[in-house]
Amino acid sequence: MKFLVSQENFLTGLKAISKVISKKSPQHAGVRITTSYEKNAVELSATNFQDAIFYVIDNNHSYVEFGGNVFIQGSTLQTAARSLPEGSLALSLDNKQLQINSGLIQYSLYTNDGAEYKQHKIPDENLAVLTGKELKCLLKNVDYAAATDNSRPIFLGVLFEFDGESATAVATNTHRLARKTINPVIKPQCQGRVVIPKSLLKHVSTFIEDESFVHLRWNESIAVIGDKKIILHTVNCGKYPDWQKIIPQNFSTAIEVSRIQLLQAVTRITGIVKGYDYSIINIEFGQENLKLSGKHPDIGQVTETIPVGYEAGPTLQGISFNVVYLQDALKIINEDMITLSFNTPTSPACIASKNKNDFMHIITPVRTSF
Repeated sequence: MKFLVSQENFLTGLKAISKVISKKSPQHAGVRITTSYEKNAVELSATNFQDAIFYVIDNNHSYVEFGGNVFIQGSTLQTAARSLPEGSLALSLDNKQLQINSGLIQYSLYTNDGAEYKQHKIPDENLAVLTGKELKCLLKNVDYAAATDNSRPIFLGVLFEFDGESATAVATNTHRLARKTINPVIKPQCQGRVVIPKSLLKHVSTFIEDESFVHLRWNESIAVIGDKKIILHTVNCGKYPDWQKIIPQNFSTAIEVSRIQLLQAVTRITGIVKGYDYSIINIEFGQENLKLSGKHPDIGQVTETIPVGYEAGPTLQGISFNVVYLQDALKIINEDMITLSFNTPTSPACIASKNKNDFMHIITPVRTSF
């Protein structure tokens, strides 16, 4: 094996696959480098044996003189590559040592017979194609609502649903839910759903260009997503609950309000209450306004009134929420005017764009003395 590659592109590839380099098992704590003379391409890959990431440095950024493959300790390779100056790197395999040359600097790193990821057969049951920009749009609008603990692993993932016309992404931690729907440039060729781990998907998406086409293939157990540069092999997280059942069909109170004005008020209250007793914000309903308030026993309290327009109601006196959940949703919506919908102080509320088929955030209230 012998090839040339720029230090910048080599480091980018190592960073791309680093998410799945095992920190527990030495056998899986490495990077496999595979070079192809015919394709003049260098592939870097890593696996934790549940997930795997493959990153290709194409012939525009590499030159392969001899093909081959080698397995080497991941952190050692990254440390060596980072220490070298910018410019071209010459890598070759000699007597089970990986030689890395950069000008007058030379590394000779020991290689081993690390476990090789046995690639799953690429699923052909379901296929959907998104542009990189579309994938990032879906993720940005929902990933913040996914769970962050492992108590219910299914909620660590993002659900993708395809109906032959549109693509919908959903994430929830059971206390809040975010949903975003788009009409992709390329209509989905299937009707189905797949759940992909949020952390891996978000990591991989940072290496996907907006203009590239991302292929998502899956079956009941495996999901494969990526473009020509980076591919993620992972598990289909399993059966996602029917999220539509938690969304109320009708609301008795509906308000139209300036998103910016509401976000500014919520942000001021967040500065007082965040970190104390569920970080609660209280909302009281007036005839033509909302009264927002929050308090902290060691800091003080803040109250603010903002004008609103009622589309229905009001039918309740007040309601309380985790202020962070409310703030997160308001930061994501990209519209000047939004709709807030409520029923009772204990039933789920809805924050939505004016076109409710576009973006929707469901949030569960916090029980207070209202």
